[in-house]
Amino acid sequence: MRRIPFARTFQMWRDGLSHVLSRPGNSSVGRKRHSINVMTSCGGPNSGITQILIRSISDSHPDDHITFWFFHLNVAQAILNRLERFCEGLPNLTLRQVRVPPSDKLAELRTLGGKPDCERFLWFVAHQYLPENLDRIIYIDALDAMVVDDLSPFLHEDIGDRLVLACHEFMSWRQHSIIKTGPAREAARQGADPKMLKRVAMGLINSGVMVLNLSRFRQDGLTLDRYVETARWAADQGLSFGDQGLFSLTHGSDFAPAHDRFNYRFGFQGAQRVKAPPAVVHFAGHIPKPFAFRLSEEQEERVRTAARRQGGVLQLGKTHRIAPSFLPHYRRWWAFSERTLVHQRIAPLAEDSTLKLLDRLGLQLEDAHGE
Repeated sequence: MRRIPFARTFQMWRDGLSHVLSRPGNSSVGRKRHSINVMTSCGGPNSGITQILIRSISDSHPDDHITFWFFHLNVAQAILNRLERFCEGLPNLTLRQVRVPPSDKLAELRTLGGKPDCERFLWFVAHQYLPENLDRIIYIDALDAMVVDDLSPFLHEDIGDRLVLACHEFMSWRQHSIIKTGPAREAARQGADPKMLKRVAMGLINSGVMVLNLSRFRQDGLTLDRYVETARWAADQGLSFGDQGLFSLTHGSDFAPAHDRFNYRFGFQGAQRVKAPPAVVHFAGHIPKPFAFRLSEEQEERVRTAARRQGGVLQLGKTHRIAPSFLPHYRRWWAFSERTLVHQRIAPLAEDSTLKLLDRLGLQLEDAHGE
């Protein structure tokens, strides 16, 4: 019988305990049934990967009813049909598709910000397309997040009259001072440091997981015009931005800070300081996106060995990296994927791209148990 090293045994125990602590139902014992509204926005051929986010939400709320709002501009009908068919098999989830007409204003935001898509800005106008009696909704990124615990505390958090509830973009461990500011144009008129404005353009919030205060968006009469106006000014200042940056440039610090367990960005070292079990796991930062990185058990062991040799973190290229503590999250994402209609298409693609990556790193030829 092959002996398993103590360190590996401890890690297996820890991973198992983490799974028990964070599996659906642990934080919701004895609570009443909730109706939870969640939205995302996505476009292009990868839109079908949204099924994995949906699967994770459904599995994490077995006793609740989820209304899932899928915002898009022009997703292919075949993808939408498969998404509809998949959701029909989930007894606790209702899919609502929201097609937002493409517009010159959205295209301008994409061009001025220097980002590749328009869909990232659709949450700015969600209040214009959702029912008037819906006061709040949770926004979650479509392709690189999974829900692993109860979202109802997040949805019902007291945020006063703030526009959104969201985590800070920079984790506290980075020792960045938390910027409190009004709209960037006003701050600039008052002599704000250009370096600070550049920091704001990166985003004071992380928009991967948020609660949108729809009532406040409606009360302020917010439309794309407001954001286009800010975007033109920002471009004149040489600032690039995505959705979270443009929100911050437009509204400053008009947000309530959320607990990092609702946007657990394990790819940042400081995310390990989150004490409570994560509720939403977000594959953010300089790490592979989950739909492009799928390891077999043998490959995982080789990655662990290579990471140990490099001080605990394996560099995958100039920017991307992976650590052994990241691997259970990828494994769990793919476990959700296996219970979707899109899995059969994306799994071979991910395995092929991962194999090529490991070949470049020389890991395919290594002894899996070598030291």
